[in-house]
Amino acid sequence: MSVDIADLAEQYKDLPDEELIKIVVAGEDRYVEAALQVAQKELLSRGVDFQNSALAKEIELKAKAELAHEEAESQKPLGGLGKAVCFIDTLLVPLIIILYLSAKKRRVAEDQAIKWWFMGWIFKAAMIALIKYT
Repeated sequence: MSVDIADLAEQYKDLPDEELIKIVVAGEDRYVEAALQVAQKELLSRGVDFQNSALAKEIELKAKAELAHEEAESQKPLGGLGKAVCFIDTLLVPLIIILYLSAKKRRVAEDQAIKWWFMGWIFKAAMIALIKYT
């Protein structure tokens, strides 16, 4: 992925200090190195001490809290109703549930929905075989 540094610098000139500090604090997890360097340069040109300012520390704390919240959300299990729906309805609804959980990055619940959907298919196949061959 290539980044046009001149375009990036032009965009960053219009951003408020807080947004630039957010970019710097987020780091390489969310931005390419060139974007971080341009944001740091822009802050320095404005005379903003992004490493020691109270605003930077506040933004960093908010970012850490947000990451902790995202991690907690991703670990939430699938509820009983979701398990029942995935087990009973082996067609479209479980697929929609799985796609929704994937979009929300709820990995544990997504894995459980897939497991219950698969178990529902196995149960239905076993019941069909039992009825057909008895």
